[in-house]
Amino acid sequence: MKKTHQLQNDLISDIDQPTGNEHFTYKERQFAGPSYQKLSNFLEQQNTDVVEDTNDYYQIIHNSFLLELMKQSICISCKSIWNGDMSVAQREGLYCSLVFTCHCSNEIKINTSKQCPKTSQRDINIRSAIGANFAGIGHQDLVKLCGVLNVPPPIDDDHFSRTITRILPVFESHKLNSMKNAIEKACDESNKRKLTVLDLERLSKSCSICTGALSIKHSNPTKYEEIKNKHKCKITHSGSSASRWEQLVSSLNLKTFLALDNTIRCPDCADGGAEWIQVDWLDGTKHVTFDYGRTIDGIEDLIKKLRQIREEYASQL
Repeated sequence: MKKTHQLQNDLISDIDQPTGNEHFTYKERQFAGPSYQKLSNFLEQQNTDVVEDTNDYYQIIHNSFLLELMKQSICISCKSIWNGDMSVAQREGLYCSLVFTCHCSNEIKINTSKQCPKTSQRDINIRSAIGANFAGIGHQDLVKLCGVLNVPPPIDDDHFSRTITRILPVFESHKLNSMKNAIEKACDESNKRKLTVLDLERLSKSCSICTGALSIKHSNPTKYEEIKNKHKCKITHSGSSASRWEQLVSSLNLKTFLALDNTIRCPDCADGGAEWIQVDWLDGTKHVTFDYGRTIDGIEDLIKKLRQIREEYASQL
């Protein structure tokens, strides 16, 4: 399995970016949210002092505005104000190669995304596959999203699946490490108590194999049923994250606490807060960490209930 920084070199990174720019970067903007931070951590090249270009991100812009911009420029060939048309010379998923042709026949060609080093894939197509995986959606849902945004469709289902298969092993490993680090950091800051994570359960509302099998459900129903019945499904949670936590909080007391797993986690909670409680009794220690991330409602109610359990236990000593 390749390490994270090696994967970046193979798939995403372009280490020849300009250096020395100390301005506010896209990566640091608060609206990006915890999921973007996870992606940034996943793509981050370690042991290097390369400074990222502040312009290294994508803008969604309508074609008409590109033509407007060109019509305010001077053609380097005829020395007149540019007047011409725009066409698409090549398209690969969300990537395309644009050609601006002036009335004097001079052509300007630009690409909308760079090609990733050591691959034939485009950066934007890899990122769209990673983003779909983050959001827990498959190829068909990504196609619908692109349709609503009025942008070209993503790479086809086969290329999408191959991209996910290639990056998923390192990606999953990184998410588990991120969750472990988030819990340990939260516990270290709370009473400076060190936590040993005894259980790392990752809840998922989606399964890439189930999603992929849907593409042949009607064309090959026999094969679909075979895949569905034989594969190990990765769906471990259904319903909303908020409802799961509301149910947990409402039923939580000292008795139910003692029956809980060592780590209680919501989907997409590798970044954010965590609350933990430890109970020592004659037969041993019960330590449960509630890793709730930043996306779950009712966090204050959960913390209040945990404090009540602490007080309840203390009163019985």
